[in-house]
Amino acid sequence: MKRTGTDRIFILGLDGLEYELVERWNLVHLKQSEYGKLEVPINEKSHQPLTPEVWGAFLVGKQLNVDIEKMNHPLVLIFRILKFLRKYINISLGLGNKIQNKIPVKRWGMMKYGIPLDQKTFLNLTKSKAINVPFYNNDTYTFHIAYLFDRGELSLKQAIKAYQRIYMKRKEVILSEVEKIHDENVIFAYMHFPDVLEHFTFKRPWIVRKHYLDLNNFVSILRGKIEDSTLFLIVSDHGFNLKKGTHTRYGFYSSSQPLNPKPTRITDFFHLILQTVKKNSRHRHH
Repeated sequence: MKRTGTDRIFILGLDGLEYELVERWNLVHLKQSEYGKLEVPINEKSHQPLTPEVWGAFLVGKQLNVDIEKMNHPLVLIFRILKFLRKYINISLGLGNKIQNKIPVKRWGMMKYGIPLDQKTFLNLTKSKAINVPFYNNDTYTFHIAYLFDRGELSLKQAIKAYQRIYMKRKEVILSEVEKIHDENVIFAYMHFPDVLEHFTFKRPWIVRKHYLDLNNFVSILRGKIEDSTLFLIVSDHGFNLKKGTHTRYGFYSSSQPLNPKPTRITDFFHLILQTVKKNSRHRHH
């Protein structure tokens, strides 16, 4: 990527990054110049932050909970029938993905939560680039590993190794895609890490610590490939309690520049991003 000095925003979404662990291990590259906790939506059923709900809220700037199986849409009935057939008769008509793609929501893989297509995200409203972003182009490989583990097809050790390989690939992809940035003014790159590794290794905290140290180093490398004038944001949808093996009820953010006002909720970033892009656009035209 050429260092043109063009102002832009780069967002690194790190799923499950825990504020207290960043503090405990003093991970300065993850902290950047400003950092803090974020209020995030809490799921009514689990009483914890739920990843798709929180990232959906981040993208649209308001709390959003959409269950496509409860949506009033004619294709949902067909979707339910297909699910029934697959569950009880073990056949596939080859129509599932085609039908689901017609349901008017941005889905995250096969998850039941989606963003209604009439809801504009900050990626829709800016000249943007999405790198493996939920509801856009996330490949959902991490969910597939969990599925195989749940079916008993992978041992815990195999699942952890698979996640570590995916993590290494995620880093490579982000660094590669950064080189392809042209005139986009908002770039959002996402990793389902450290969350998935935390779920599988919370009883082995030394693995989690090593992972956090590597994330800290990765951010340093990534920042080195991005021009200094870029507003570099790190955002997480929730943290992780290593003692309980559960999500903590707050998110994390850090910024390469002081933010005014400071965000307190994950939904604050929607307007912050749009206002920053608008401000930068005015400056370029003067």
